[in-house]
Amino acid sequence: MIFNKYDEDGDGRISLAELRRAIRSDAYTKDIPEHTVRRILKRADEDASGYIEYPEFLKMVCNDFMKCFTL
Repeated sequence: MIFNKYDEDGDGRISLAELRRAIRSDAYTKDIPEHTVRRILKRADEDASGYIEYPEFLKMVCNDFMKCFTL
């Protein structure tokens, strides 16, 4: 499951640190500034817990995925 790739510690949620590491991986090295990573987390974190839980992740991914079909 793709969610598990980002949830490095397996606690069922994606922290800012985990999101930052995923985005700052070799594929994205320094391409995405810190303020953008924080904005992604804030936008996806509907309950303001400081984490992206699985339902929030699904909503974020599905919403962005569906936008591709409406262009």
